Amino acid sequence: MEQAYTRGTRKLVHAKNAKSWQDYVCPKCLVRLAIGMDWVAVFLAAAGVRPHPDYPLDGIDVLNDDRPRNLYWRMKYREQRAVRSGVWKYLAVEGNEFLYDLSLDSRERSDRKNRDPERFRELKAAYSEWEASLPPIPEDATVHLVYTPKTMAQSSG
Repeated sequence: MEQAYTRGTRKLVHAKNAKSWQDYVCPKCLVRLAIGMDWVAVFLAAAGVRPHPDYPLDGIDVLNDDRPRNLYWRMKYREQRAVRSGVWKYLAVEGNEFLYDLSLDSRERSDRKNRDPERFRELKAAYSEWEASLPPIPEDATVHLVYTPKTMAQSSG
């Protein structure tokens, strides 16, 4: 039997015969920045296994590594680029650039680049430095969309 309950803004499920989630996750880890590639590092650490030295992991064990870090990503579709640093997010889409304070604006509606130009320049520079360390996206890379404008609801504003 499962029970759903809320802690803060997170809805959690507790299985009757399982240990409590607090036995597995430390409270500080609930606010850590994490990305999909972190799962491998977390699972290896939980199993007591070290990664092979010839194949370093891109992710980190977010349960045991509390070093601050930024998360970066890019997508060919709409030329998307982004960096997340704490509560801040730099986002560029088709040449339009934005800065969001996600602690105040989780829906990314209020662009703060003109209110905080120094932070905007800092995150944009951090993204540029990260991107320079990667190979370019191949020109012949393609994007296949499942949805089209005809199948998606459109907003007039």
